[in-house]
Amino acid sequence: MEVFVFSYNRGDYLRNCLESIVRHAPNANVTVYDDFSIDPEVLRVLQEYEDEYTIIRNEIPDRSHYVGGLYSNMNRALQDARSDIALFIQDDMQLVRDVDEKEIEYVRKFFDAYPNSVELHTGFLKGRQRSKKKENIEVDLDVPVYFRRPEGKGSINFSAVGVIHVGRLNRDNYFFSGYEADNDARI
Repeated sequence: MEVFVFSYNRGDYLRNCLESIVRHAPNANVTVYDDFSIDPEVLRVLQEYEDEYTIIRNEIPDRSHYVGGLYSNMNRALQDARSDIALFIQDDMQLVRDVDEKEIEYVRKFFDAYPNSVELHTGFLKGRQRSKKKENIEVDLDVPVYFRRPEGKGSINFSAVGVIHVGRLNRDNYFFSGYEADNDARI
């Protein structure tokens, strides 16, 4: 599986993120997109991993948006991807279990079962927050996945992280907008 990590000025987090990939997805093809970090710890971490992973640093900081160059880096990852499915994560995230063939098989099974889907979110379901938001949970045990359906919202919600079906987005000439509401409407 390909893993794309999006980084900006959080060295300790980036180190933890990359160490978790080494532990739980040692055979992954990893690319780190750094949004022109100036944090010395980020620069050290990037240098430590440059022989093992592809490191792409923006030469000019993108400060036109409150998330900087995140979305432009995500668009670049879409272009650079060598496989149809990739994990997009940010530097403050980590893998908490092994990404083995069984996990990848579940991911492929999901995308096969839901041919219009372009993203599988990999976060945890928080029961306490779910009850506050009055969400309905639908489970498809055949795949296995669950769907969160918040009241008052559509069933489609964009997240800048998760397993992305790069092939489908590229097929449709999709590009990430700088605004999550835009991406919600277009995904």
